Amino acid sequence: MHLITGIITTLAAMATTTVATPLGAAASGVCTPGSYRCTQDRLGHTYNIEVCTAEGQWKINSVCGGLGCCKYTVNGVPYCAC
Repeated sequence: MHLITGIITTLAAMATTTVATPLGAAASGVCTPGSYRCTQDRLGHTYNIEVCTAEGQWKINSVCGGLGCCKYTVNGVPYCAC
């Protein structure tokens, strides 16, 4: 039971600190762990959601699809729309 409570507390804390970075932001460099952003592949054909790892590096989290498939909520959180 204590493990589940700890996991829920951790997830709740992560959810309240999620920060989105707009499409077109720098693809490399240090980022804020726990933040998310929409990105596209080098050819511009596939749109993805990336998450900033604990090491401060961007990593693909979800492959959304083609043009317009990665969108932001009104709170600035990216999601796949296709």
